[in-house]
Amino acid sequence: MEKLKLNPKWEKTKEEIWSEKFEELTSSTSNKRQNYGLKHLFFALSSVAAILIVSLILFSKTTYQSKSSETIDVVLPDGSQVVLNENSSLSYNRVLWSISRKVEMDGEAFFVVEKGKKFTVNTKYGNVEVLGTEFNVFSRDTLFEVLCYSGKVAVTSVDTAVINMGESVTKQDNKLILAEVKLIGERPEWIDRYYKFEAIPLSFVVSELSKNLKITIELDVKNDYLYTGKFLKEIGHDDMMQIISSPFNLKIEKTETGYKIFE
Repeated sequence: MEKLKLNPKWEKTKEEIWSEKFEELTSSTSNKRQNYGLKHLFFALSSVAAILIVSLILFSKTTYQSKSSETIDVVLPDGSQVVLNENSSLSYNRVLWSISRKVEMDGEAFFVVEKGKKFTVNTKYGNVEVLGTEFNVFSRDTLFEVLCYSGKVAVTSVDTAVINMGESVTKQDNKLILAEVKLIGERPEWIDRYYKFEAIPLSFVVSELSKNLKITIELDVKNDYLYTGKFLKEIGHDDMMQIISSPFNLKIEKTETGYKIFE
């Protein structure tokens, strides 16, 4: 039987075949590396974007700070108006304002709020929430008081209370005290350059005047009297000391840095 002799015909040489296989291997490795690199690039860009967004929010706070004997008129992005009393501050976030109408406040301020979604005033001693109204907030040195001039105001501190026009709420002895108030005019009298105190501890009155007048007032009394009174901010210091001490028959003495009030 005659043997058949097979002569296979290769279309490619072994060198060409090996070259193709090597190219496939290197191409696959390169694609994996490329995909890995793209993933890392995506995560890096996402991290940078997140940092930029957080930074934008954190550094988009607008702050107003009034000095002694100074009031500041503020118009918020929604058209709401605020008058800051002396030595008071107000801040809000410009980026988040369209989402949340929220301000932080210390000291005293009068608000005329445009109608819209909830408007919140956060202070150290309590918070106020409204939809559209006019009200005055005082929050400093542990004293917290809210007076409603129109509409309705929700006040939250140690408890929650809702007050209407001509009503006030004050935080005393770790509870909220509601009271009716006779409103004089359509805005607080301090805007017209008056000091006004209603049954306020004399020690607090002295502290406020000392801070605003930038003088030292020493109060040496056994009892912390409750003071009620009103006087112009422009009168002399001697007259102020006389006005706040005379209802209690207290004595006044000038010192190098201010005054001493004693029994």
